[in-house]
Amino acid sequence: MGSLRERIAAYVDVSANLLTQLNELDELRERVRKAQLSPRDAQAIEKARHRPRRLLIAGADARKISDPF
Repeated sequence: MGSLRERIAAYVDVSANLLTQLNELDELRERVRKAQLSPRDAQAIEKARHRPRRLLIAGADARKISDPF
């Protein structure tokens, strides 16, 4: 059984390493994307990110509802 435990431990180690690398890659991709944007585009994206969203509700007037997420 020691062999099975060793293989499981190796799998867990490799999985954790791959997840860490994937997170680092996502962060790097986001940094590159932001660097490629013009300052004006970056400001527009930031403003849009913080702007309340409008939801259309069937049978009711459209009301401004802040997105909780």
